[in-house]
Amino acid sequence: MILTKHFRTRVTERLGASADPDYIGRAIAWAIENQRQDLIEYLGRQDKHGLRVWRFRYPDGRFIRVIINHTANVAVTLFPEDSAKDKWPIPA
Repeated sequence: MILTKHFRTRVTERLGASADPDYIGRAIAWAIENQRQDLIEYLGRQDKHGLRVWRFRYPDGRFIRVIINHTANVAVTLFPEDSAKDKWPIPA
């Protein structure tokens, strides 16, 4: 999975300076590829062009939503669940 500069910036901004964007990106990709629903939950399709919304629990206990463009295999951004509800609602 390709990690954009935006994704990398958001990881450190929203998860803390000690969060490693590469490690988190690899872990997300691995969990999705291996259908590890115990680690990452598919919430739905954000649009018809490949954007999908996923949720995982960060080690500090927060739920984090991640937006992935599956068509381009790109991690777009992530949000702590409580701040994501308005901008990235759970798709119907």
